[in-house]
Formats: sequence, C-alpha cells, structure tokens
Amino acid sequence: RLVTIVGAAGAGKTTLATLVGHAVHAFDGSMFFVDLSAVDREEMVTEALAAAVGYMPSDKDLLPGLLEILSARRALIVLDTCEHVISAAASLCQQIVQGTRQVFLLNTSREALRVREEFVYLLRPLAFPSHTGPLSTKEAMDWPAIQLFMERAWEGGARGAMSDDEA
Repeated sequence: RLVTIVGAAGAGKTTLATLVGHAVHAFDGSMFFVDLSAVDREEMVTEALAAAVGYMPSDKDLLPGLLEILSARRALIVLDTCEHVISAAASLCQQIVQGTRQVFLLNTSREALRVREEFVYLLRPLAFPSHTGPLSTKEAMDWPAIQLFMERAWEGGARGAMSDDEA
C-alpha cells in the first residue's frame, strides 16, 4: 500500500507516478495528486493533502478528520517530490497506512521515506553512451537517453532526422 519511487532529479519519477496513477483503474477516480515541491514547511504537508482531497476543517488538527474522510473510500494518493519534507511525508504516510484500510500511497522522492511497510522502487537513469567519441546517428539512437532527447526535440518542433554530424 506504500510505494516510493526513488531516483535522481530528472529521472522521470513524477512522469512514472502519473502514468501509474492513470493506468490503475481500481480506484474509481479517487486519485489525489499532491505536488509537494511548493510546500516549504514540514507542517504544511498534511495541509497540502487536505486541500487536494477537498477537506476544509474547522479546527487546527487536520489528521483525524482527514483520516475519516479517506477511510470512506478506496483511494490512491500520489505525494510528489517528498525529499525536502521527508520527515513530515514519512509520518503522514505511516499514519495513513495505520489509520485506513483502502488508501494506497505512491510517492516520489530522491530518497526513501524509511518507514514500515514501504516498498522502494529505484528508478535508474536512462542509459547513455559513456565515451565521448563520435557516434553515427544509428549508434546514437541505440541509447535510451538519446531516444528520449530526440522525442522531446521533435515534440518541441525540431524537424527532420539527426545527422551523423549532429550525433
């Protein structure tokens, strides 16, 4: 119920979590994406989740009411970019796992949360050529990092195929 995708900056953790969230149909549309990159204080992590769920409490203790709302449904929560608020994210995840039965968490972070029941999925960088010698276009396009780069270039408006000189 608790998975953290761990990898370096720019490795595609958010993209993977988003794709997984949309591919899993077991939650009947109850998926909540919480972007923690804009959260600058640990105490704001629970507030960010409450806002994503649409929970507006009348008192300062958010967690009991939030757990009650979450317990009423099967849901997937994606906590994205946990590393700078890792302690609060870890605590919140652990409390959700302990306080609910049908809520699943998919997190992204540069490091594991290090909590009980966490499964860590290590996302390695795409393979790229290790030497700096010249490559032909065909040789360059054998590398996943270069394939992705070219896909993004074409999506951004680049025209035509890469030449051997460009490779």
